[in-house]
This record gives sequence, C-alpha cells and structure tokens, in this order.
Amino acid sequence: MNATTEPATLAPAPISAPSAPLPEVTTDLPPAALPARLDEASRRGRLAGYTPLPSGDFSVTAYGDKYDYDLIASPLPAPPGSRLAFRLSLPLKLPLILAATIAFTIWPGVWLTDSMLTTYFPSYASLPVKTWMWYLPLTILPLPWMCLSLARRSRAAAESSAHEMIAKIAAELGGAVHPAPAPAPGPAA
Repeated sequence: MNATTEPATLAPAPISAPSAPLPEVTTDLPPAALPARLDEASRRGRLAGYTPLPSGDFSVTAYGDKYDYDLIASPLPAPPGSRLAFRLSLPLKLPLILAATIAFTIWPGVWLTDSMLTTYFPSYASLPVKTWMWYLPLTILPLPWMCLSLARRSRAAAESSAHEMIAKIAAELGGAVHPAPAPAPGPAA
C-alpha cells in the first residue's frame, strides 16, 4: 500500500454513535486470494463466525447487544488488488424467537398472576376487575418501545463490533481501512 493510506487500525465507534456507512478495506491481494487467507485466520480463532457465501462474498459475526448481526463483505477488484465493501445484516432467527417467546408467555402470565393473587388474597376473586383486564395492558402496551429500544441498542453494538472486525480483516489481509465514500446526493424535492 502507498504511504497516503491510513494503517489497518480503526478505533471502534462509540455505542451511541448514529448509523453511518461502514469503512472499506483495500489490499494488494487479488479477490481470489482472500478466502484462503481469511479461512486460515478463522481456523486460528482470529475471525469469529467467518463463513464464505456462494456469491463470492463472505460474512463474519458482528456482536450486538441482544441480536448478533452478520457483517457481510463484498470483495471487488480494484487495481492493483481488491477492495472490500461491508454491510450489516440481521438474521431473522433471534427476533422471531423473541417474538414467539413473548407471544406464548403473556397469557400463561395471566393465569399465574391470577392464581397467586387469589391464593394470597382470597377476597381478590370477588372483585369486579379480573386479572386479564389490567395484566394485558401492562404487558402488551410497553412492547413496541421495548422492541425499538432493543433493536437500537443491538444495532449500535453491532456497528461498534463491525468496526473492530473490519480492522481485524484489514490486518489479516495486510490492507488499509478507508472511510466509506460519501453517498451521492439524491434528487431535490
């Protein structure tokens, strides 16, 4: 690499940082040589979750708060070697498991709470207000805010982890990390 590129280290983004384009990596290695080098690093425990994809891309794990993301890299030829462009992708498995767990545990919670209240307070059964009338709003109404907060924290943590993984990938390939190019301006409204 030439002297004008920055070294292969990049400080991780702070957890509270807003979403920004991920940096790119340039290396003197051709795209065909990247999988072997990264597979070796993965086998030695230096590249968590490395998986080659059929499209020629590869993914590594970017650790989130509750949801881990896939950091997907697309190797592109860039003379004299290659350029890696990165993007984050959330596998839907964990959010679906969380949604199913929430859905299947709310109604049993009504039964459990009702049973506990009638056991410890026998006069509770004679009240006109039934347990489900107050329990369901208390458990269901906060769910959108909880899910939004969970998604934001996981995305921010995954972006921070992605910056660390990009620096590791650059070091493994003997490349350099560069800020992502600025997006092209959209049409004026």
